[in-house]
Amino acid sequence: MKNPGSWAAFLLIAVLLCSSQGLFAQAPPNRDLLLQKTTDDLYARKYDAVISICLKQLTAVPNDYEFRFLLAQAYAYSDRWDKALDVLEALRIENPKNTDVLIFQSRIRFWQKEYEKAEAGWNLVLQIRPGDIEALTGLGDMAFARSDLTMALTLYQQIIQADPESPAGYYGSSRVYQAQGEFQKARAALRKVMILDPKNPDYRNAWNTAGARAINQFGFRYQYRVERFSDGRPDYLNNQLLFQFRVPKFMGSLIAKFNHTRRFGRNDTQYGLEIYPKLWKKSYAYIDLGYSPRAVHYPRTSFLGELFFSFIPATEVSLGYWQMNFPAEKVGLIVGSFGYYFGNYYAVFRGTYNPDPEKRSFSWTGILKRFFADQNYLYVGYGRGARPYEIMTIQDYLIRPSWQFMAGIAWHFFGVIRLEVHFSTIREEGGPRNDTLSISPGLRW
Repeated sequence: MKNPGSWAAFLLIAVLLCSSQGLFAQAPPNRDLLLQKTTDDLYARKYDAVISICLKQLTAVPNDYEFRFLLAQAYAYSDRWDKALDVLEALRIENPKNTDVLIFQSRIRFWQKEYEKAEAGWNLVLQIRPGDIEALTGLGDMAFARSDLTMALTLYQQIIQADPESPAGYYGSSRVYQAQGEFQKARAALRKVMILDPKNPDYRNAWNTAGARAINQFGFRYQYRVERFSDGRPDYLNNQLLFQFRVPKFMGSLIAKFNHTRRFGRNDTQYGLEIYPKLWKKSYAYIDLGYSPRAVHYPRTSFLGELFFSFIPATEVSLGYWQMNFPAEKVGLIVGSFGYYFGNYYAVFRGTYNPDPEKRSFSWTGILKRFFADQNYLYVGYGRGARPYEIMTIQDYLIRPSWQFMAGIAWHFFGVIRLEVHFSTIREEGGPRNDTLSISPGLRW
């Protein structure tokens, strides 16, 4: 070589150039780090961010299973169920025995109320992997949604036997126990749930809210209610105190109450008892007794007896009789209702019929509740008739045919504090408008 020094210098420059390009070029993102970030975003409920990351990653690597499954979860949890099912179906076709895919498909079918498809999917998982906890949980949840409490409890107990460290079986069992009125058992199951998984937000919410029903058997509630009329008459003012007591299990609940009202410058009081005795399976009674010493506005005596029962899954039907003995007249009404549970919602239609030939009338109310836990809910309602929602005094009974709109919220805080706020407006046909606001705080322990 004529000039070896020149060649050495050339090689040195080439090495430095290559090194500098490697040093300053942007390194591709680490897939594992990106996967962890996406998973964290999913747990943080940043579903749009998860979808964006997954779609970008799948553009580069279309068959990346983990990002496809994360994409399906983000779609599902953001209520884009059809898109989630499309992604999951493609994964299922590639591997028909992928139980993770089958379980999540079934869960979405359950959310869509396609119970037969959900049941078939979970049963297929149990054929592939007998005793699978998530499949048993899904079948238990479905039985609970259908009001088949015996089957639901059987399935949840199978989970506990298969894996005593899984909170799913205890949590499901606590829901069944609460529905059955077995509050002590529900309390024990929820305590076990909190020991096994204290950081789960859903379990913590159940302990703080629905758990209140299982833990607390004494209660106190005060209601302040004001009714304002568009015709300028003085407001009706109402106060109510309620005390709930521990009673033998067959009685369900016992509530003593004191009512006070002021109308047209005159006061009146009423004392009463509410009892909810359990009868046979899936049935109970509601008994309301009232007595007013002066009977200025309230009936002298009153009795309401109503039977509630369920003969179709997810439904509740009632029929009863309401007798009110005012000093000037006696009133007898036939009452009834039909309610239906679907997911986190409960819709109920309630009717009141007066069979008196001279005052024959029918009133009805429809109410829709959205539950966030067993005792936390929002509701709206609409009704028509002669005081379609309730009758407390002779003025309520004598009201002319009307329509009513109502809305409210009932919520528990810290497991022992309860607050309910209710608003309604009633418009009599050819008469004034009545706006009612009630606020009802309470404690349970």
